[in-house]
Amino acid sequence: MTSHVSFPKGLWNLGNTCFLNACLQCLMHIPALKEVLQRSPVDDPKELDYEQAIFPFFQCLCNEVMATSANVVVPDDMLGALKHVSPALLEDPLPQQDAQEYLLRLIDCMSKDPQNGMFIGDLFGGVYCSELKCCQCSYFSPTYISFWDLSLAVNKDSDIDSTLSAFLASEAL
Repeated sequence: MTSHVSFPKGLWNLGNTCFLNACLQCLMHIPALKEVLQRSPVDDPKELDYEQAIFPFFQCLCNEVMATSANVVVPDDMLGALKHVSPALLEDPLPQQDAQEYLLRLIDCMSKDPQNGMFIGDLFGGVYCSELKCCQCSYFSPTYISFWDLSLAVNKDSDIDSTLSAFLASEAL
């Protein structure tokens, strides 16, 4: 008896877009995002400015991936839109890029979507409070800092708890 396993469809590499494709495929498989993509009406991305159109272009790409029987989908509309909002990331010829740079720009643009921007911010963003206290007069000043990602010092012997503890530790200035 042979069982058939359904594998996710791939995205066609349009030059040097493996970094882009990896980010898009990861995003497509986040359960909360997938649910919003499926239940939200699809705006016509061509009627929006490019930054606001990234979410609908992504939504169209996801719908195409789900609907096609082909093993691979060409993300050319998504790439075209991204060239408008991030020309430096997607120059011709396409340079090798850091997936993190692309992912941060993609999430930032998706957060500008009129219908789903708040959801994107809640899903991917965060806020931490940096507190400054004067050792002489005890003056206390909190600063709230929004972020899409945190730069954490990770080494081979650390785990997530110790890494976050080190990031959040008090220090004397």
